[in-house]
Amino acid sequence: MATKELIEVFPLVRGDLIDDRYELHELMVKKILFKKENTDRVSLENLKREIIEDFKFEEFPDELLAKILEGLIKGEFLKRTTRGEYELLKKPERESISSLLDSCYRNFVEVLKAEIKDFDPYLNKNFKDAFIECMWQIVHVFSEQQEVNEIQIDVLNQDETKTRFEQIVKSEGIDPQQKFLSPFFKYLGSGEKNITDFLFHAYRGTIAYDLLKRGKILTRETCNIGEGGLLILDTNTIISLMCKTDATHSLAKSAIELSRKIGFDVCYTRLTASEYIGLLQSADYMMKASRSKPSDPTGNQLILDFIKRDDRNWSDYHTEMSNYKDFIKIKYGIDSLEVLDIDPNKEVMEYIGQIYPVMLQTMGKERESKALEHDLYLFELLTYFRNTEQPRAFDSPWILSFDNALNLVNKYVVDRFRFPYGYSIHPRYWLNTLLVFSNVEFDDKRREDIVKALMEHMIFPRSTLTLEQYATLITYEIGLNQEDIDTILHIFTISPLKYNLEKALIENKSGKISEISTEILTDSDLIDKAISVGKIKQERDEAKKQLKNVAAKLREEQAKVRTLEKVRTAPVVIVTGVDAGVSQMIAGLLMQIEALDPDFYEKTKINKLEAGEASKDEVIGFVKNVKDAFHQGTEFAKDLEVLKPMVSTILTLLGASA
Repeated sequence: MATKELIEVFPLVRGDLIDDRYELHELMVKKILFKKENTDRVSLENLKREIIEDFKFEEFPDELLAKILEGLIKGEFLKRTTRGEYELLKKPERESISSLLDSCYRNFVEVLKAEIKDFDPYLNKNFKDAFIECMWQIVHVFSEQQEVNEIQIDVLNQDETKTRFEQIVKSEGIDPQQKFLSPFFKYLGSGEKNITDFLFHAYRGTIAYDLLKRGKILTRETCNIGEGGLLILDTNTIISLMCKTDATHSLAKSAIELSRKIGFDVCYTRLTASEYIGLLQSADYMMKASRSKPSDPTGNQLILDFIKRDDRNWSDYHTEMSNYKDFIKIKYGIDSLEVLDIDPNKEVMEYIGQIYPVMLQTMGKERESKALEHDLYLFELLTYFRNTEQPRAFDSPWILSFDNALNLVNKYVVDRFRFPYGYSIHPRYWLNTLLVFSNVEFDDKRREDIVKALMEHMIFPRSTLTLEQYATLITYEIGLNQEDIDTILHIFTISPLKYNLEKALIENKSGKISEISTEILTDSDLIDKAISVGKIKQERDEAKKQLKNVAAKLREEQAKVRTLEKVRTAPVVIVTGVDAGVSQMIAGLLMQIEALDPDFYEKTKINKLEAGEASKDEVIGFVKNVKDAFHQGTEFAKDLEVLKPMVSTILTLLGASA
């Protein structure tokens, strides 16, 4: 991650990133000189070494450094000595974002006054300290996320960022924490010019620093992209466009609108259209079919969007979603792509065909044959286009996808065949590309839209279902009708477990949510009590009958689950300080090793990871030992070669060298 000193100047670079490459480099040199004393002498070589060490550069061009030093001589900061060194005449000014943050805080105070009765900024100076530190935290998140650009998968953890905010607020003695955080998040999403400008330029600045560090060259030619380019949407991107309440909606919208602005043709394939309709039909079935167990409330974007819109008529919603072709055509200029005959790159597709199913399995993503066929078709289409058209940096066809598995396979393809760029890209990284490698003008409205997208996707806590929204979801799921929503809500409301259920919803613990709601809905006395008033006798009897039938089904399901839990023997390794998804991948690796070679540990003398908690270092050591065993070339290792991509993925996500 960039040093704090450089992060401090990111938002100061407010102009064109191509023109300001020199300015950013100059700021780095000034940061080094500021640490020195007047009359100190420095050589070009020593200054270059300090810059590379402090800012984690691989190289810093001599000619660029010499040019910057000449400018500082003209500004009378330095003078050249007779021995080829430079003498510091006066320190450069210490440039900082403090003034920008001060102006943002002055506007934030107005929000605080509207939210908190009798708020006085002079008596509550700790609010300013908390504000500055939280803004620093956002800039750090921006900077940290550039480090994973090369992986091309989304590894954001908004809950961790929220926890950091809470720790900052707590350290400033603000209680309750929501007294600060509620207006803070409101201000971040307000569209107010000061905060929008700061966040926009801070984000572009972190991208610029990342590119400089990687030695990427920005020129007018490389930035003239878009015209004649083709962007092909994955199904999940179309769903994000249609689901207005989803956290990814603004990001997909901004990325696609900016792509259209600079001349990209945006489209989708016939198989994508078919997959979208299939997912909509699946959601329709889920909302109409009676099931014996409450499902994961976060498992279906379409259903969640319907619930969060607080529109209780599923039929109308389904009709709206079915008309997606007309909507995205009119709203975004997105057309269907018709390609009759394609001749894909056979070598690339053979490699993808080998590793992609394994990748899906390791990431715990169940994918039906039609879905796998769809993803492979997208790659086939892109390899065909890349073979038949003259490649151009960035504006050759791309797949725009939120799917981490698809984008991770794409990275393996790039590494395997040493391609300059890949076939698929996550919308946030695509937006990064457009923010730097394009000549588009960013007016106030476009900056506001982009900042809103970044905040919703990267910073704002994931929105959770309210008790009423969850009651609506459960009513449909267990086969009751729209008019029964209020009854289910009443049952949840009067239950002694109401607080536990609401807490699980806030914490987004899907297993706990299902467990608690099942316990509530199998309580016969509670059902009798909830339906004892407000209905005529016939209605009460019918409602009780329906709910007790549901309760019976839920109890049967509970018994099945308990039986399965007794026979489940697969080890679960919890890696401390690591995202739960990585722990799932490690569990998948252990199961695959056991399945492919039960004698693996005996043959290799590697100590097996046991169920329970394990440290990150312990897991990295284990996975590296497994990787080394795969490369020994012995006969048994050949059966396990299919697991190599999984091992590399786990090491990458753990931050270890793969």
